[in-house]
Parts: sequence; C-alpha cells; structure tokens
Amino acid sequence: MKTKYKFIEFVEVVKPPLCGWVCVNNTHKDRLGYCEYYKSWKQWTFNAFETAAFSHDCLLDIADFLRQLNEADGIKSK
Repeated sequence: MKTKYKFIEFVEVVKPPLCGWVCVNNTHKDRLGYCEYYKSWKQWTFNAFETAAFSHDCLLDIADFLRQLNEADGIKSK
C-alpha cells in the first residue's frame, strides 16, 4: 500500500483517540487530518483538522489513499 506521496504521507496510529491513519505533510510533519473507518458508511473516510488547507494534488492523493484502504477491506470504489 502506498503511504508516501509528493507532499503528504500517511502514518498508522493505534493509540486512542486516533486509531487509523494520520496525514502529515512531508516538510514539517504537521498533522493535517486522519483517516478512520466510518461504521455508518461502511468505508474509510478522511477528517481534516480545522487549520488544514489542501491543494488539488493533495486531495487527489488523499482520495487515492482512501481508495486503497477501502479496496483492502473489500469495498469497491464507485
């Protein structure tokens, strides 16, 4: 599974309150948001932290990472 992209990377976290994947920027390692499994929707979702801002390229990378997580859990992308 690809976890490192041009500007961001995803780091797995298994310590509450964040269990899932934290998204950090590659330059300063600032935390931008996290991916968690959303039971109501039965798929992985991304939750941005309040001060985070994203470019088009970063959003595509986040979408790609979510696709990988969901496909690994047997959830087909539409």
